[in-house]
Amino acid sequence: MRTITRFALVCVTLFSGLQAKATEQIRWSGSLTDALVQAKKANKLVMVDFYSDSCVWCKRLDKDVYPDPRVANAAKNILMVKLNVEDSRQGTAAATKYHVDKLPTILFLKPDGAIVHTSGYMPPKEFSEDMQRAVDIHKNLPVWQAKFKSDPKDSANTVRLAKVWLEAGRLPEAEQATATLAKYAPNDKVVAMLYTALGQSYAMGGDVPKAQTLFAKALARATTPQEKASSNYFLGICAMSRRDKASAKSYLAKAASISGAPESLKKKAKEILDMLAKG
Repeated sequence: MRTITRFALVCVTLFSGLQAKATEQIRWSGSLTDALVQAKKANKLVMVDFYSDSCVWCKRLDKDVYPDPRVANAAKNILMVKLNVEDSRQGTAAATKYHVDKLPTILFLKPDGAIVHTSGYMPPKEFSEDMQRAVDIHKNLPVWQAKFKSDPKDSANTVRLAKVWLEAGRLPEAEQATATLAKYAPNDKVVAMLYTALGQSYAMGGDVPKAQTLFAKALARATTPQEKASSNYFLGICAMSRRDKASAKSYLAKAASISGAPESLKKKAKEILDMLAKG
């Protein structure tokens, strides 16, 4: 029994040692300014972990994710920064600059400070893979951008670039890429999806008029029942936000009646219609 207990203790000690070693491999900086200076010299990506002392999932990152060897290994190719959003020295200003509104927020920045990828809490395996994806984007982005300028008719490259900008929250660039795709490949099924995603992003940012315009473009290019129902649904929500009850009812009624559309979406539309009827 004592032998088993000693063996268990040895295993725990070894495991703890491995975790500590992995944690030590990640060199954190508390200065975004210094990290960006270093990034310019080394042409490296900067990962910024925005956190607060009261954020539960931030603590989960520190406890379960960063000590993982896969994450520590991926971090070797990135300059790592942790910023407390409640720290007025740099954290608060950086959080305001990058519109951080939820925690944890993970941003991957180019040496010039531009966002190339955004993330949040993930289990270790997925987080390490996402880090590598950010590195790959940073590496290939200049090539994709150059291709976009020289050959805007390359729809595959344009779609890839639009999705990268969307994920990074760089909406004007994503919109430009989507408009280019709509111009040269108007029948591409991805166009409606991109316009819908753009509309959602602008709506979440509070720019409802812009979102409405994009949802209308999505509807004009929608081909599937789901795309048509989604576009009508979001247009109905936009109409509600500007207190246009008649338009809201019209769009939502269409969303609720489209055959083949997801039942969950149709149910939401019907529930809002019932609420409008009672109001």
